[in-house]
Amino acid sequence: MACPGVAGAALLVRQYFTDGYYPTGSSVPTHGFTPTGYLIRAVILNSGRLMLGRDNLYQGVTPSTMYDAHQGFGLISLIDGIYLPGHSASKVLVFDRVVLRDGDAPWERIFALDRKCGAPHVSVTLDYFDKENASTSCRRCTVNRVDLTVVSAGGTVHYPNGRQSPEARNTSQRVRLDRAAAGGRVVVRVAADSLVTNRQEFAVVASGCLVDVTDTEPTPEENGGTEGVLRTPPGKGVVGRGNMFDLVARRPLRLVGLDVHVYTPNDDYETAVDVYVKPGSWTEAPWDASKWTHLGSHALSVSAGNNYTAVGGLTASWLGLDVRAGETYGVYLHNGASTAGLISSSPAGTSVGDVHMENDHVAVLTGAAAAGDAFGSQEQPFRWEGALRYRLLARNASPAPTVRPPPVDGPALKECLQLSNAVYKKTRKKAQTQYGQKKYACDALPDDRAWRMCLATANKTRKRLLAAAARTARISERICQKLHGAAMETTSASTSREDCVAAAQEAHNTNKTQIRNAMAEQDAKCRAQHTKEARVSCLAKVGALGIQWEADGKNKLGVAKNECSRLYLPAAALS
Repeated sequence: MACPGVAGAALLVRQYFTDGYYPTGSSVPTHGFTPTGYLIRAVILNSGRLMLGRDNLYQGVTPSTMYDAHQGFGLISLIDGIYLPGHSASKVLVFDRVVLRDGDAPWERIFALDRKCGAPHVSVTLDYFDKENASTSCRRCTVNRVDLTVVSAGGTVHYPNGRQSPEARNTSQRVRLDRAAAGGRVVVRVAADSLVTNRQEFAVVASGCLVDVTDTEPTPEENGGTEGVLRTPPGKGVVGRGNMFDLVARRPLRLVGLDVHVYTPNDDYETAVDVYVKPGSWTEAPWDASKWTHLGSHALSVSAGNNYTAVGGLTASWLGLDVRAGETYGVYLHNGASTAGLISSSPAGTSVGDVHMENDHVAVLTGAAAAGDAFGSQEQPFRWEGALRYRLLARNASPAPTVRPPPVDGPALKECLQLSNAVYKKTRKKAQTQYGQKKYACDALPDDRAWRMCLATANKTRKRLLAAAARTARISERICQKLHGAAMETTSASTSREDCVAAAQEAHNTNKTQIRNAMAEQDAKCRAQHTKEARVSCLAKVGALGIQWEADGKNKLGVAKNECSRLYLPAAALS
């Protein structure tokens, strides 16, 4: 009955995540997500308990140890694999759909041990789906090799599956340590040792008395730390639906308040402002809502005229956003009402990324004004008008360097970067061709060991060539920037950003038409049902499906527009 038991456990683990039980242990629908198959497998394997032996009925008991042929990862124990308050001794942390690319630095998380917790073990499991193996000479080889290691507090490196060296054959890897052996701190590392493809996704599950301190921010100074305000001066602005801009922290700080410059023709007008944030610049994903965190919709009560108004007051749920020294955060404020707007200004000579307002603690950069619905059309450059209220945190890091606005791209820079990019692509193509030839030669070897050694050598050569090409490209881009005094941007010789966006929009419109036609056909089929109950049920399903299709289409359009902004220059720069 082992197979049905494992299948049932996998179903329960999947439901745990889809119903939003992670990470609190209670169902919160907004926390729900669809786990990957390798995350489900990692949770199950991570839960395994040690069995002492195998019962041979009347022939006694065969002693067994973890990872041997009798028990593998042990006996499934879901109460140890997932967290349920009042039932689980261990806290469980999961990381799904993590991506490593060929040549990337190892993925790393740092965990401290909570002394108030009573779990006896620290367990970390890596799992991933490998690329299919096309070789006929090696049936137990991994194609994309990914290695898990855990470093305990004393600096001891622990390898998975009871081994004394990296695991070369298994895509499921676990390190289990007694609490005493783990010490007060463990570091989990996942490294891409040898990838045939250019990327590999994986999942990591960690359980025990663990607290993730990788991104822990410094604690506030005594007496709450120094508080400050950065207020942008009101300009000769226009009324729009929102603003996107970057803030750059010079010192570690915590945002505790936000004012916006609101205009409304009516007295005592009630409206709401949606607040979104994302690590990194807003320019990386101006249309892709999936890259942003929605911190809430906060009510505003505004009198007629131009007013600086606090968003949500000092008790708003989004307050407490911590930003480290040198870190950039994109901020998007969107006003849902069309009869009131947020004021932005666009003085002559400004560009996106210019420093709009700054002090010794934080800087606000020139961004864009939103003209319509959330993550819709934008106009740039525009300067946000309002005020940031913040509290400084303990200074345990050097202040960020002075923010300097990027110069405007010129024709000379574009030509230089195009040449650099062409050389880089040619070098990469040559490396891939050499690797393909070497791999073809490896596949012809009859011996399994010789095939593995040959493929490993080919992979290392390929990685070395690709790394050299990337280094050369970076050096070339720096030279272009230095010679021509402009910011770097990947370009195309013939396609403009506007052409790319127009093509993406046309594809989106075609997709919408196809969706509507399909919906009309399904609707007609539903109305042909004989009973009222069948018609209602069918129409409800079709309606839900249509909403999902439209949402997917909008998301794909946002991603496409973002790629257009990243890869192509505006038409004015190409002329």
